[in-house]
Amino acid sequence: MKYHIDMAYKSINQYGEELCGDKVELITTDHSHIMILVDGLGSGVKASILSSMTSKILATMLINGESIDECIDTVLSTLPYSEEHEAYTSFGVLAVDNSGRAYLAEFGDLHTLCMRNYKRFDLPRTERTIDGKVIREAHFDVELGDTYAMISSGCFISQIDQLSYWSPDQALDFIEDCLKKTHASKRLANQIVQESCDYYGQESENDLTAAVFRVRNRHITKLMTGPPSSKDLDEEAVKTFMEGKAFRIVSGGSTAEIVSRIIGYPVIPIDDPHPDPKIPPMSSIKTIQLVTEGVITLSRVVELLEEYIKREELDEKSNGKHEESDEEFYLELDKKNGASLIASRLIENCTDFDMIIGQAINPAYQDANLSFDLAARKQLCTRIEELMIKLGKKVTTKYY
Repeated sequence: MKYHIDMAYKSINQYGEELCGDKVELITTDHSHIMILVDGLGSGVKASILSSMTSKILATMLINGESIDECIDTVLSTLPYSEEHEAYTSFGVLAVDNSGRAYLAEFGDLHTLCMRNYKRFDLPRTERTIDGKVIREAHFDVELGDTYAMISSGCFISQIDQLSYWSPDQALDFIEDCLKKTHASKRLANQIVQESCDYYGQESENDLTAAVFRVRNRHITKLMTGPPSSKDLDEEAVKTFMEGKAFRIVSGGSTAEIVSRIIGYPVIPIDDPHPDPKIPPMSSIKTIQLVTEGVITLSRVVELLEEYIKREELDEKSNGKHEESDEEFYLELDKKNGASLIASRLIENCTDFDMIIGQAINPAYQDANLSFDLAARKQLCTRIEELMIKLGKKVTTKYY
């Protein structure tokens, strides 16, 4: 596919429950991207077991090439029903192939909110009966900039006093506002469930889940750090760094001077009226989007990437148990120091990451009797590469 697909989700358990009754599967194959959200009736162990079973049936069959009809028929004929003849799970499936052709299926009390060009749009559905059960479905083509948010029914249930209610229409307004400044599906999913949780006074009466599917352009970020091992390689390294359309980051004072000399624009220190005492100040070079200090800044970038991944893994293991909000982390990510700006770019905007790494030892560090030598810089860059691959980014590295 010529576009980049960004899928993510966030769940918060019903207050006091150890297990989440919602289950999400995010699947990428050679031919398609698939997002599945299953909302178990009620909460706790029973809802968790049934939603897990349903999501696994759907995911396994779709991965093995079964048709949507066969998958839905199997699930509907397998699911138990309550005494009131209600299905014990609702579910939604969004599948988009590499040509951009999409299929959406919804069963039960589950909402898929659609945004195009940062504005809500009404995706027409048709109803079809399979094995006596009504499925809402749509066949359509995705477009660049589309956002699809599957939201479990718990997000729209009124508060204890029955006076507060967050409706799908209000959620669309909220998502429109978020999309003005939020690029990553993970943050948007977090914002949606956090907003819903706020309506419950942080003690939700239901499981809350948002799964977000975004269609984005590929965005290349290039990072150059460290002087090349030989001055003869300076021009070649900078040429590689400046090739093509990309968001460019220079990390390191010596590196900045080399780039400045080759491209012919001066390094200008940035006067920050509110500097971060832990992160060295930034500079600017015309045509370069971000110019920062080197090793200290990159060390903090590694910490932020590791924290982000730890939180993602915690979401997977905790079954949506709401122990702490991600908002504090995002506030750190939104700071205007060099490390936060790099980390935010890598996490939220970057799809392809190119590193140009110089292998010369910085004499300034040796003079200060510090151990930030070639090995330390290479170790930091290797760690960033590992973390970016974990985040699903396409990474290339060149040494000079």
